[in-house]
Amino acid sequence: MGRPGRGRTVMLGGKRSSFVMSPSREADRRPAVEAILGPTNTGKTHLAVERMIAHRSGMIGLPLRLLAREVYDRVVGEVGEGAVALVTGEEKRIPAAPRFHVCTVESMPWEKEVDFLAVDEVQLAEHDERGHIFTDRILRARGRTETLFLGSGTIEGLLRRLVPEVAVQTRPRLSTLSYAGPRKLHQLPPRTAVVAFSAADVYEIAERLKSRHGGAAVVLGALSPRARNAQVALYQSREVHYIVATDAIGMGLNMDVDHVAIASLRKFDGRQFRDLHPAELAQIAGRAGRFRADGTFGPMSPLSPLPEALVAAVESHLFPPIAQMRYRESRLDFSTVADLRASLAASPPHPFLKRQRGADDERAFGELLERNSIQAETGDEEGIRLLWEVCGIPDFAGGMSLEHLNLLGELFTQLRGPASEVPADWIARRIEPIDDPIGDCDGLIDRMAAIRTWSYIAHRPGWVRGAGEWQERAREVEDRLSDALHDRLTQRFVDRRASILLAKRPRGESCELKIAGDDRVEADGIDVGTLKGLVFEPIEGLGPSVRALVERGLVPHLEARVTELEAAESSAFHIDHHAWIHWKGAPVGRLVKGESPVRPSAEAIESEQLDGAMRDRVRRRLRAAALDHVEELFAPLSRPASEALGAAGRGLCYRLREGFGFARRKNIKELIRSLTEQDRRTLSRLDIRLGAKNVFVRSLLRPASMQARAVLWTVARGLEDHPEVSAESPPSLPLAALTPADFARALGYAQAGPRWIRVDVLERVAALLRRLRKAGEFVLPEEIPSWLGCDRSGAIGVLKSLGYALDAQGRFDLRLPPSRQRPHLGTKRKKVGLERLGTR
Repeated sequence: MGRPGRGRTVMLGGKRSSFVMSPSREADRRPAVEAILGPTNTGKTHLAVERMIAHRSGMIGLPLRLLAREVYDRVVGEVGEGAVALVTGEEKRIPAAPRFHVCTVESMPWEKEVDFLAVDEVQLAEHDERGHIFTDRILRARGRTETLFLGSGTIEGLLRRLVPEVAVQTRPRLSTLSYAGPRKLHQLPPRTAVVAFSAADVYEIAERLKSRHGGAAVVLGALSPRARNAQVALYQSREVHYIVATDAIGMGLNMDVDHVAIASLRKFDGRQFRDLHPAELAQIAGRAGRFRADGTFGPMSPLSPLPEALVAAVESHLFPPIAQMRYRESRLDFSTVADLRASLAASPPHPFLKRQRGADDERAFGELLERNSIQAETGDEEGIRLLWEVCGIPDFAGGMSLEHLNLLGELFTQLRGPASEVPADWIARRIEPIDDPIGDCDGLIDRMAAIRTWSYIAHRPGWVRGAGEWQERAREVEDRLSDALHDRLTQRFVDRRASILLAKRPRGESCELKIAGDDRVEADGIDVGTLKGLVFEPIEGLGPSVRALVERGLVPHLEARVTELEAAESSAFHIDHHAWIHWKGAPVGRLVKGESPVRPSAEAIESEQLDGAMRDRVRRRLRAAALDHVEELFAPLSRPASEALGAAGRGLCYRLREGFGFARRKNIKELIRSLTEQDRRTLSRLDIRLGAKNVFVRSLLRPASMQARAVLWTVARGLEDHPEVSAESPPSLPLAALTPADFARALGYAQAGPRWIRVDVLERVAALLRRLRKAGEFVLPEEIPSWLGCDRSGAIGVLKSLGYALDAQGRFDLRLPPSRQRPHLGTKRKKVGLERLGTR
């Protein structure tokens, strides 16, 4: 239908049209025009579908491709696949003779006349970017017998002014929507939809839900219907109890949602960040509660509580009416570029219609015309029309990037070429790198946006040679990318173990656990961790909710373990070098400071799974086991072993025990002087040696005993760990290698000059030196450095510390204090001794 007074071709939305009726036909037919308005969950879309399939033919325009696919699947279920066409920008499924067309609003085929026509979410006529399309459908889209507009009550006033004959019916919400106040993430109830406004926020919240509740489904506007359906299926099947979505969820995506949590009250609308409009908030919150089931909504912490007036408006769905609708003339004149621009700039027919400015297709058209190669091809009507159609290809990645503009320019050049088609090799080269299901979520989403562009191109009539083949190829690529994206989203945001366990039980209920022979813990056959001793160690990534579920189920198993531990022999416990007490290969407690260094106490290991009573039982048994180990360590000094001793012998054993098995002889000389011959024989049988300088238990000098005494010394001083101790029990060490001094003495070492000497070695060396001295002066015996485990110079230092002097000839003699020196006799004796040694 041409513009009045001009014999030129016009297009509606860029397409030739026979749909808009002439004035005479409109007057004759006068189709019924009705609007059903109301909040979400009023059954508007359901009613529209029921009405449509009651007609011989029908068409419904929906605001999103995802929603169009949802409605398409439903209609197919009602009337069969052969009777329904799906028409979106990048996907067309058109059987030979469809009765019904399910479309996105932008893709409604004007050339098809149908008995029934419906347009959903008509309040989007106020949208800054897409509003003019909805306004145009309100003005011009009609069914032969019935037209139905669906939307929010906020558009009623302008709808009546724009379509005076419309019969408006308002419908109340089928269930109650109530404000639940702000909630923290861990307080969100099952069957919650969390709504955020960026992919980054969606991902971050989904990660937190995975950690806390086992996982979440994810729905983004950039998902294909296949990927979206797979994610929604996770939620609907109750494999996960949470879903995180962008505000696309507000446009009719129907799910069993009990609560909607708003993660932000600001969004980026494609041009700027702004606050959510109250009606937008209501559209989103209205997803809570389906059919007769009530729902709740509220902000998610850290957002503040919503203002009372806003809450009241959302609950009652009463908002100020829409004041303006976007408008752009759809009857376009392609005679010249100037004519096209003039028709796009035509003034709206009503003051409440605001002319659309800066739409993506207009911006692309203007920028491409600045390129000389493009301008040269737009000298005729055909070239102008083609460029306009090419500029209508959406940038599915968003933002109208330079890359997208370059693609539009290349495509236009190809279509204006000799073949007037896109060559197969050209499109193949561009699709090939997109067909790659490897990568992370963002990479797959980017490639999905790219293949949507090529699917859109392949579905344009006359643009691509062998279009059917390329449509199928694009669909296959999108399906592969969709499946890969669903897998990545699920891997990243769903803990399948956790989701399975949580899906089977309400909160607060425990689960049946099985503990395998290797201490692996299984819940309903799912590996959830290991019970090491008395501590549950969950597998990596097990969320708090599942962990709490498992820990409740562990209570009877832990009770049984504590009972078993109480009954265990003390030999079943092992104390390691760091004072940890082990049982059955796992730490169950630790030595702590007790009433004396040789009577330590013990504490149970820190375990969230042990209650106070169980912890006390474990502590008592570990303390008894620790004392048994100490008794075993100091067995030669124990009461049963020393019963045959007299009072002096028993006193000596007590002093040795308090000294970790060692004592300086000078400190207990009175006890030694009081020992009977029987005491001395008994002490010898007990492996207790009465040395010239030190009294010690020889068995306590073994490496294992030395490590045990190091632990006792550390515990007695309340330290976390003891200084490093050699596992070999070396005969001597440099002073700096064993500190502090009292630690060295507790291990059985005595200082001799620059070295610590193990007391048994020191007594052996001293005994040899005494024998040598009886013969007079002597040279350093070769065996002494070997006994000491040091070089000759180190041994010389030890001998000097023991009171021996070294002369210039390398001979040693005992250095006596002045009061005991007898020069002449000593000299004579030494000389005689040397002479005798020399004559032998």
